[in-house]
Amino acid sequence: MKLRIALCLLFVAGCRNSTEPDQVLTGNWSGTFSTTSPPGPSEAWTATLTQSGSALSGSFDCASTEPYTVTGTNVHNAVKLTLIGGFGDTATFNGSASNNGGVLATGTFFDKSDAVCLSGSGIWQGRIQ
Repeated sequence: MKLRIALCLLFVAGCRNSTEPDQVLTGNWSGTFSTTSPPGPSEAWTATLTQSGSALSGSFDCASTEPYTVTGTNVHNAVKLTLIGGFGDTATFNGSASNNGGVLATGTFFDKSDAVCLSGSGIWQGRIQ
């Protein structure tokens, strides 16, 4: 009976930690994004992110044209970001993080407005510098 209770407690303790991310995304980032619909050129971006538990926050500079405030999550390397632009634009970035010669993230983005920088949908990638 004591063995069953001990195993149950270990199981519950393991489940409680199952939402912690594998990669910590705190740092200064740089990367590129490309709009695929409508087709567009590749653009550079930089960001500063802070991760606390699975919550992300920070700032994002879109090709030096529009600053964004970032909120989001990183749960088991599934990255979900909401970017709110200085001109009222809102974009979403979804992707995954890995450690491939340093912390790397890739994914897709969507922005339904005609923003100065992000507009339409496409792909993105970035790395902690």
